[in-house]
Amino acid sequence: MMDDLSQMKEENASKLVLHGIPSMPFYAIISEIAGFKKGHRQFEVKVEEEEADILLENLLKQKCDIIFARQFTSKLPQNVETITIDRDRWVVVLPSTHYLADRNSISLEELSDEKFLQLSEQTQLMQPF
Repeated sequence: MMDDLSQMKEENASKLVLHGIPSMPFYAIISEIAGFKKGHRQFEVKVEEEEADILLENLLKQKCDIIFARQFTSKLPQNVETITIDRDRWVVVLPSTHYLADRNSISLEELSDEKFLQLSEQTQLMQPF
């Protein structure tokens, strides 16, 4: 991935703008960006946080060169290429006294009446459901 970015930017300007989700620091992409910057000092790399609901729009409007986002759907424009660099693992955190706490696996249907602590709709975390 980094070699492709390097080639792309050598053909264009020496500035690379990346927009990513606010939780981006928790993923391996940060060390990849640092490694790229270290190995390609001729590039100015700018990283900006944006909410998930506007990342693709920013890319399509050329407000950035690359986005770091969660992908829940395969319905993306044909002129967009994706590279999977990490996978999320969802977990349920319950009090030890909860009736589902001793289970190894819990279906979404079993959680349908539970209350959730979640981020705003702009994060698109509930989009797959």
